[in-house]
Amino acid sequence: MPLITLTNVSKSFGSRSVLRDINLKIETAEILVIMGPSGCGKTTLLKVIAGDLPPDQGTVTYGSFNKEAIGFILQRLNVFPWLTVRENIGFGLKGEPAIRARKIDEMVMLLGLIGSDHYYPSQLSGGMLQRVAIGRTLVLGPQIILMDEPFTGLDYARRRELHSVVRKLRESTGVSIVLVTHDIEDAIRLGTRIVVLSEGPGAIEAIHTDIHMLSDAEREAFGRQLLEGTDRKASVPSSAS
Repeated sequence: MPLITLTNVSKSFGSRSVLRDINLKIETAEILVIMGPSGCGKTTLLKVIAGDLPPDQGTVTYGSFNKEAIGFILQRLNVFPWLTVRENIGFGLKGEPAIRARKIDEMVMLLGLIGSDHYYPSQLSGGMLQRVAIGRTLVLGPQIILMDEPFTGLDYARRRELHSVVRKLRESTGVSIVLVTHDIEDAIRLGTRIVVLSEGPGAIEAIHTDIHMLSDAEREAFGRQLLEGTDRKASVPSSAS
C-alpha cells in the first residue's frame, strides 16, 4: 500500500491556479524527485503532500502511519548556531538520556560526522551543515522526508557528497524521500522516479521510473534529454524497465 496517495488534486491561491489534477503515489523506500520550471507549483505540491496545505479539489490519503512521521528539510538550514553538532541533532529527541545519546551516536556515525560532533555550525562546511539538518530530521524516525531544494548553494563536490549520503539513508533506513529540485544532476543521481511538472498551473507532464537501474552512461544521456527540454519525449532506456 502506498504511503501517500494524491487523487485529482488541484490547488489555487485566489484566482491563480497553481496545481491541476495531480495523481501521484508515494511508495515505501523510494526517492521521488519532483522537477519543473520555476513557478510550476513544486513547493506547493510538497506542502500539500505534507498536509500543510489542503487541496481545493481532490484528496490526499495517508497510509497506515502517523502524519507526524513526515520530516521536512528546507533550503534554509534550520540549525542553531549556539548548539554543537550533537546538540543540534538531538534537539527534538525525547526520552531517557542514555537512549537519546545512543540515537545521536548512531546518526553521527551514519552521516559521517564522527570527530566533528562537538563542533559548532560556524566551524562546519555547507555540506556538513546539511548533514546536521538531515540528522535532526532523521533521528526522530520519520517514514517520509520531504526536501525542498536542499542542495542549493553547495559546490559540485559537496552536492555529490550529499547525493551519496541521501542514497545511503534510503538503503540503510528504508525511509522514503520526496525531493524538489530544479537541478538535473540531483534528479538523475538520486531519483528512483522523476515526476516532471508542466508550466503553471502545474500538472504532471511525465513520470520516469527505475532511474536508479540505469548505468552511468544511460543516466547521463537521460539527463541530457531532460536538460534540453525534451521532457515529453524523454524515455528511460529499456535496460531499466
